[in-house]
Amino acid sequence: MLFLDAHFFRFSLGLIVLSLIMACGPSGPQKPQVGMQIKVNTTLQTGMHYLAVEEEQAAILLSGDFIDLDLAEVFLRGDTVGQAPDQYRGIGIKISNSKNVTIRNGNIRGYRIGIYAENVDSLRLIDCDLSYNYKQRLYSTEQTYAREDNLDVFLEQDRWQKSGTAIYLQNCRDALVTGNRCRYGQQALILDSCQHVTVVSNDFRYNSALGIGLFAASNNTIAHNVLDCIARSYSPGFYQQKGAAMGIYLSNQANDNQILFNSITLGNDGIWSIYSLSQEDEDRYESTVCKRNLIYANQLHHLTGSGIISFLSEEDIIIQNDIQAQEFGMGLFRPRRHKIIGNYLQGGQTGIEMAEAERDLINHNYFYGTQTGIRTKLLVRDGVRDVNQSIEISQNFFDSVGLFIDLQSTDSAVVMRNETLGRDWRTEESNNTNLSKNYNFMIQKTRDKFRKTVDLRILEATAPYQVEFATSKNLPEINHATDYEHLFITEWGPYDFTYPLARLRQVEDSTLTFALFGPQGNWKVIGGDGITSISRKTGAMPATLVLTFDPEVKARRVKLEFIGEAFTTPFGDPWPRGKPYAFGWANARAKY
Repeated sequence: MLFLDAHFFRFSLGLIVLSLIMACGPSGPQKPQVGMQIKVNTTLQTGMHYLAVEEEQAAILLSGDFIDLDLAEVFLRGDTVGQAPDQYRGIGIKISNSKNVTIRNGNIRGYRIGIYAENVDSLRLIDCDLSYNYKQRLYSTEQTYAREDNLDVFLEQDRWQKSGTAIYLQNCRDALVTGNRCRYGQQALILDSCQHVTVVSNDFRYNSALGIGLFAASNNTIAHNVLDCIARSYSPGFYQQKGAAMGIYLSNQANDNQILFNSITLGNDGIWSIYSLSQEDEDRYESTVCKRNLIYANQLHHLTGSGIISFLSEEDIIIQNDIQAQEFGMGLFRPRRHKIIGNYLQGGQTGIEMAEAERDLINHNYFYGTQTGIRTKLLVRDGVRDVNQSIEISQNFFDSVGLFIDLQSTDSAVVMRNETLGRDWRTEESNNTNLSKNYNFMIQKTRDKFRKTVDLRILEATAPYQVEFATSKNLPEINHATDYEHLFITEWGPYDFTYPLARLRQVEDSTLTFALFGPQGNWKVIGGDGITSISRKTGAMPATLVLTFDPEVKARRVKLEFIGEAFTTPFGDPWPRGKPYAFGWANARAKY
């Protein structure tokens, strides 16, 4: 009897130990395989793993609570070497119906969506690299814009999911996205119907559509992210932007979000806020506007379009942003009860342009070098003339501005205590009623003294809105040129100057001038179509190459070869030092 009791005890103890082992997950590193399911803490085998999947399929499925998946030295690829990015399919890692999940140090590429999470509470995505996922081929050339490249910003929410994104979060709460790198794709991050998500200190450069998109996403914080070189179309010397990309996009009741301290430099547009234009009747428009978003202390520099664009937004607070844009510093259509305070707006057509504005405050902003400082416009929709109402324009500063204020079709506006440097106060006005103007005057100071006075007053005026949000990580230094002339768009998006490229710079009849960029090394001409003369056949990078073509030849092409330092190809593959690399230029991009 004692023997049976002892045997039973040992058997029961063994079952308990076995169950504990099973609960703790597999005992050793597991090889990733298509369709793999992770429900507990798991260690994956390091190395490169090619896990190609079909559309709507995920390579790895994760569900469960309190899972920490460390993917250091684990590389998941859904593509094959040399495969075009518009052919990528499926999802790298899909997380569903879970709580307290952490994914760190992942390297996921070659999918339509790198990481997709739905119905997850307390998700943590930390220090992952999700570069080189899906993006569309662009068909515009340096000389000609292709309409099919136009970015449709009025898409239904679920269609953004299908358009290719490094990270897509849907119905997630209390998430943290930090230290991630999502470059060379179409969109870096989409928050769809998410709340209380913190997106901080991520590198989201060189994407071809959006940096961060928020759809029906509220109470989120977007801070200290680098969203530079997000562009879709632009060709200096040939045409301005069309079908533009943007750094941050808010749509369809994206409310009460904080957009703080982000860098959006050398791209198309900066920040868009828009109602859901997929709806057709006006009542639905009203129910989908974005409200009460704080846009604070962002750097929006060298933008080919506008810094901030808003359609039907309400009660936004737009404070201390530094904006340099070619079109509008801010373009606001039907803004309501906005506070626009302490912003610096430089260059471009108009500093702030408004239409159908209602009870907005424009206070303590500094305008420098714009053609027009502030303009209110008249719009006629469905035969109805909509006026601007109850706007206060006060204590703004105008330096080297052509026309300070152009006030049209405005009822009950207050324009007071605005200052200009060294020029008489000059405005244009038409169709205004109940307009109050006083104490607008010229200041005789040096520009340096004027700017110091302005900075002090802006600091005092915006003090109640000061926001402190510490960055959690040090992002890499930005190493691209901050000049419009260095924003190049290839058929796969913005160029980063790290691989060989021939860029058309000038056309004079049949003589074409090219700039050759790339890593250190040598180039040579190895062929072409229609070339009649060459300024030089070989040289070192960077270089200028002048070619003359036969005017009768319509399909013009030059083929070059580079040999030099190692680099990464446009598709994200390493190219070794000393191996010949073919590149070139053609006046039309094949559509295939």
